[in-house]
Amino acid sequence: MVANPLEVPSLVLSLLVLAATAFLGVREWLDRRSRGEEEMAPGEEAHLAVRDVRRRAGLILMTIMGVLASIGYWINPAAGREDARRVVAAWVVIGVLMIVMMVLAALDWLHTAQYAQRVREELADERAALIEAIRRRKEGPSKGPPLEK
Repeated sequence: MVANPLEVPSLVLSLLVLAATAFLGVREWLDRRSRGEEEMAPGEEAHLAVRDVRRRAGLILMTIMGVLASIGYWINPAAGREDARRVVAAWVVIGVLMIVMMVLAALDWLHTAQYAQRVREELADERAALIEAIRRRKEGPSKGPPLEK
């Protein structure tokens, strides 16, 4: 029997990816749980719902990658040509999944930036309206006699 050079590295990588996935999954769960029943603006609710779907998809992809990374533990590529092909195929799938993960991360980043820009614009509009109301109040004629001290 030929020694498997990928046995330990594959198992370690697989366990690290699965541990990171578990950590991120718990963090996402706590984040959703912390929102509770608080009232949110419709735009915020929609943004968070879409973000949650993207992040769950990322967790599923990470789980698949973690499981596939362990293939070197189960299959010895040094044992024969067919086994080597299986290991290469698994790593090609992992590479494709990593590209999909990067696309999801980019979408998450873009969507969050767009949401933040909308919120900044809404806050700026509210601020401008408040400043205008204060200005009108200061410039307008006073109603009634001035208050005495």
